[in-house]
Formats: sequence, structure tokens, C-alpha cells
Amino acid sequence: MSDLGPIATNEDTINQSKRDYIHLTHQLNNYNEIYNLNKYLDKVQNVEMNTLDTMGNRVKSQSLKLRQEYMLKEFGVNEYIMRNNLMYFTLIVVCVIVAICSLIAKQNIKTQTGILIIGGLSLVWAFIMYAVIKINSNRRKYAWNQFYWMSMDKRGSNA
Repeated sequence: MSDLGPIATNEDTINQSKRDYIHLTHQLNNYNEIYNLNKYLDKVQNVEMNTLDTMGNRVKSQSLKLRQEYMLKEFGVNEYIMRNNLMYFTLIVVCVIVAICSLIAKQNIKTQTGILIIGGLSLVWAFIMYAVIKINSNRRKYAWNQFYWMSMDKRGSNA
């Protein structure tokens, strides 16, 4: 019987080693599956982040394009208003000059006085026209973060 004891112990040890090996193999397989899953998730996350970055860049480009188009339209509206105001001012000055000429023709005022008034009014009109045009042409230099009345370069689409 003494001979069978160590043999049974060796068999038990071999069986235990086999069970341990199988258990470790299952654990290794589990670790490999977890590692592969992590690698897959990292790849998917990188792809999704790249997709989100691309979408974000498209949104930024589109918003900048829309802002530029809005500023161009705003420029057109402001320039139209400015030109109308200058035409109204010119029309008023012309009406006053015609009224002074009619007063000169009726001889209600002296000719020299009328010519001086017309000349002074013409100089004031020319100065105001020059000042308005000069101020609006320099708007981009001094107020770069505001809406401009100077024409902007239209760039191609960034999208």
C-alpha cells in the first residue's frame, strides 16, 4: 500500500496541474478577449472622435461662411441707406439753391448776397459729402470688428 500512495499523489498532482492549466488557459483567453475588446473600443472611439472633429470643423466653416454672407448683406443695406441719405441731403441743398435763385430773380435779395449764400451752401455740401465718404471708406481700418460699409472680398466656400 505504501507504493500506491505516492503514485496516487502524483496522479492527483498531475490532475490538479491539468485543472490549473485549463483554468489559467481560460483566464488567458478572457484577458485576450478583454484586450482585443479594448483595442476595438479604442479604434471605434478614434473613428468617432475624428468624425466629430470633421463635423465640428464643417459647422465652424459653415457658420463663418454664413457670417460673412450676413455681413455682406448688412453692408449692402447700410450702403443703400447712406446713399439715400446723401441723395436726400443733395436734394434739399438743390431746393434751397433754387429757392435762392428764385429770390434773386424776384429781386428780394441782392445778387451778390445770393451768390455768396449759394457758394457757401455749395462748400458746406461738398465738405459734408467728402467727410461722409471719407469716414465710411476708412471704417475698415479703425473698426475692424464692426460691420463694414466697404465692400468685402467674397471667398470661396470652405465646406
